[in-house]
Amino acid sequence: MTRNEINDLVRRYLLGCEQQDVGALVSYYADDCTVESPIFGTIHGRTKLRATYAEFFAAVTNFTVTFNDIIIDHEHNERAVLVYSASWIQCGALSGIPATGGRFENVGAFVFTFREAVSPQKDASIRSERCPCRS
Repeated sequence: MTRNEINDLVRRYLLGCEQQDVGALVSYYADDCTVESPIFGTIHGRTKLRATYAEFFAAVTNFTVTFNDIIIDHEHNERAVLVYSASWIQCGALSGIPATGGRFENVGAFVFTFREAVSPQKDASIRSERCPCRS
């Protein structure tokens, strides 16, 4: 993938986050993806990831996310790190924790490894690991 294709994918991914569009978000992941989540632990596969996103969005309100920085592996354009800030209010059960009504803020990083799709401009698959980002 080119830098422009990666930047475009990131823009569309952010839009999916902002719109809480579970279908759009999981469409960017490979069927056999592995996601490391600070809330849900290790998630294997697109089907489980879909359920995880749905659970998250059903349990929160006032969700906002901002991508603060993107770092692209300039040598191969196969990986990117997206540093993000997110906040939400937990209004429903989340990963087995009852609703708290509390506001949560998270700063973290998505580490994406890209695989070429049949048409990378349309839909490139990504393999993601999400981990805390510490200063």
